[in-house]
Amino acid sequence: MLNFENPVSVEYQVSLARLYGRCGAVVYMAVEKECDERPIRVNGDCWCVLSQERLADLTGYSIGSVKRAVKMLVGVAVLEVACFNQDKFDRTRWYRLTK
Repeated sequence: MLNFENPVSVEYQVSLARLYGRCGAVVYMAVEKECDERPIRVNGDCWCVLSQERLADLTGYSIGSVKRAVKMLVGVAVLEVACFNQDKFDRTRWYRLTK
């Protein structure tokens, strides 16, 4: 997930880690990457669909750590979480970066 080959990338990653902590920064970058690679447009905004298990796999953190990081990112209004699934039993979350 982390790319230390590009100096600009390292600076970006360090600034995110300073703002949101290590796990928060990695969750932020995972959502950012997923939204870039598999965007879904809803009401003009770009969203991505990720289960908490998938997000934990992408980041290398536990599901509990990912949940806390998502809660913190939502709390500081950097991440928006919603559920646009058509099936009522499907609780997979949709993520969108607000900044």
